[in-house]
Amino acid sequence: TLREIKLYKCIKSIEVAKVVAEGLQYNTGVLKLTLARIEEKSVTETLIKGLSYNSSVQSLILCNNDTDYRVLYDLLRLNQIIKYVTIYQDIDLQTAKYLADTLVNSNLIEMRIFDKEGGMGQDGTKILADTVMKNNIKLVLSDRYQEYLSLYCYPVDRVMYKSEDEFLKLYVETD
Repeated sequence: TLREIKLYKCIKSIEVAKVVAEGLQYNTGVLKLTLARIEEKSVTETLIKGLSYNSSVQSLILCNNDTDYRVLYDLLRLNQIIKYVTIYQDIDLQTAKYLADTLVNSNLIEMRIFDKEGGMGQDGTKILADTVMKNNIKLVLSDRYQEYLSLYCYPVDRVMYKSEDEFLKLYVETD
């Protein structure tokens, strides 16, 4: 049985995305789905929505896709099976706020965000950290964010920092 699917730059049309999304709804063997460098926003969002009624995917990895992360909010309300979300992408403050809203009342165990630019700044980082504390979720961030939260005392088992190398290792490991 296929346990992992990686879609990397391979889906460019909405028609193909709809077929793949429909297949994802009924697939019960895949545990990990990676969407990477999908350049068309509607394609990315269609694929993510395809997981809404999937009963097996536990780990979703999003890497440099064109998307509005509000689509995750709807997904995690409908799909309680997904436990891990990993995002490799530059995140701004507004996106950090969407992600924080997404975490509230979700069944996630862990959210990982690797952002080379540090775009969500101290405000976005604190919003996410406060949200995970209230919702019993583990947050793993790029080590560059450690300086933003150094004034606050978050438990190290709930808010963690990883180097780029450590994130890349997590990327290839199965949750």
